[in-house]
Amino acid sequence: MQNTPPPFPTTTNPAFRLFSTEGRLSRLSYLGWNFLINIVFYVIIIAMAIFTGFATAFYNQLSSQQNILSTASFGAFYLGFIAIMLTFFFINLFIIIKRFHDFNLNGWCVLLFFVPLVNFIVMLMLLFVPGTKGINRFGAPRASESWEKVLAWINIILIVLFIGLYAMIIGTLMDNPSIPSLEVMPKENTTVL
Repeated sequence: MQNTPPPFPTTTNPAFRLFSTEGRLSRLSYLGWNFLINIVFYVIIIAMAIFTGFATAFYNQLSSQQNILSTASFGAFYLGFIAIMLTFFFINLFIIIKRFHDFNLNGWCVLLFFVPLVNFIVMLMLLFVPGTKGINRFGAPRASESWEKVLAWINIILIVLFIGLYAMIIGTLMDNPSIPSLEVMPKENTTVL
């Protein structure tokens, strides 16, 4: 009798393939990868901005043709920015597809992100709904690596802190009497354009 491998791997694959739509991602793995991808993206963009600024300033010190290089360097920065954004956009799509696979849903559900208001519900679903237990049509559940868990919890803590910060800012702005509201604005001697 011939030994045939099971249709889905039963153990965790340590070599997570980033540019693949195969496999599943749990909530913590999804948050960990999402945080890592965002950190790398922002580091690259900040490095590009600093390099562009220094290159422009250095060239402006050496040349009288300031406008030509400034325009060219910022044009190159924005072209690079667009290329990097598209790259990270597609990487995020792969991560989201694997998260949908954890629900036993097809990866084409990622198109729901392009539907207004539905995308917010889908985002909440990716964050809060647990995946299917056991093997589904996309494979066995993948255990989260320890570094994914650490990054996921850092991501969760930062999300909670930023929500609290935004709530404090909005509360301060709403309670600040020095900000004129429509009720206290003068109604006399005003003209409507």
